[in-house]
Amino acid sequence: MDDEPLTELDRLDELHLSELSFTPDEYARRTTAVRARMTERNIRFVVLTDPTDVEYITGFVAAHASFAALALPITGTPQFLVSLADHAVVCARSWVKTCVTYEPGAPMTTALLGLLHELEAGELELRGESATLDSVGLQYSVPQRSVVEAQRQALVRGFPHLLWPDASTIVADVRVTKSLPEINRIETALRWTEAALDTAVMACVKGASENNVVAAMTNRLLGGSASSARWPTYHPRVLVGGVAATAGTGIAGRVITGTFEGESAGQLVLIDCGACCDGYTAAEQRTVFVGEVRPWWLDTGEALVNAAIDAQLRIMKVGTTGAQLYAAACDVLDQGMVPGSHLSHMGNSVGLGSCTDGADSDFQLTRFSEVTLKDRMVLSLNPAIQTPWGLLAISVLARVGARRGVVLGKPTRSIVSVTG
Repeated sequence: MDDEPLTELDRLDELHLSELSFTPDEYARRTTAVRARMTERNIRFVVLTDPTDVEYITGFVAAHASFAALALPITGTPQFLVSLADHAVVCARSWVKTCVTYEPGAPMTTALLGLLHELEAGELELRGESATLDSVGLQYSVPQRSVVEAQRQALVRGFPHLLWPDASTIVADVRVTKSLPEINRIETALRWTEAALDTAVMACVKGASENNVVAAMTNRLLGGSASSARWPTYHPRVLVGGVAATAGTGIAGRVITGTFEGESAGQLVLIDCGACCDGYTAAEQRTVFVGEVRPWWLDTGEALVNAAIDAQLRIMKVGTTGAQLYAAACDVLDQGMVPGSHLSHMGNSVGLGSCTDGADSDFQLTRFSEVTLKDRMVLSLNPAIQTPWGLLAISVLARVGARRGVVLGKPTRSIVSVTG
């Protein structure tokens, strides 16, 4: 029998799904991995409120709706808990197509209580060795949208016989430690990233604007990667001189002149790019010097940043903390800082890839980072020096190894000089 013709709504749905950064097979793999973690912790049902966790499993980006929680049973169909006003957009932009809705302005717990009543009444099926719903995991301590005490109390009143364990890390535990197939996807994305960065470096000539360099990099990224590299999944950045912290989006259109404040000292151009392969993003930074004569401080800074990366790689093994990685880079950079400069970003774990500064990652490398490294975690190491001439940065992606970090891809660990 011939297929039914697509309606306009069907076409809109297909368009939105084509924008998701990973495939249905990857969605199934991620869901299965989280459910295995639920089995280990004897939790039969979780409610995910952290937007990063929801995006990791479903592909839905929280910016497209006011709020969307995900109810994930250990078997059966995952369901969104969403406001009625957001129902259509959530279904259209996610691999999960079933929603429990509540009136705008009503608490999310209203929808969850209704769903739990349906489960207990047998109106919904909870398959497995035991069909009894005995525990519901909640996220009490996540970066965003934690379940607060008032919400927990409302749920306990409705179901006093259930256990309500903390499931804050149940997805992060799966997301942060990569399997070998996941690392392969990251390496594929990294090849696309490095090709786009090569193109961007060639575009860094006098007279070119930040917009010109971003356009060259973006065209290579879109033209040279597979269809799973959706756009935009990572916002490329080009910063001509100046201070990175006040540079805004990096596409303000500043022009490369090869001078600094009217002098012939040259300019630093920071290029930041990432590609996505089936939901796994790999990003790198490069620094380009545009000027007639390569100054002494550039070689000094390049050597310092590379030495800081090497110091981090030497201790990037199971059991090291994020704070120790931070300190290893600081110990090197503090020994020979370029005059008038200060330390900048030190690195972060590889997150979902929607931000250029690692804001979507699970942890940043700071002096306060208590995260202990595990085997096959993947980190971006990018210690940087903010100089008066611009940000001097080199970065590598590496996975945690048994004895030291293992570098992924073929990163360029030198600062390219352009005289044209």
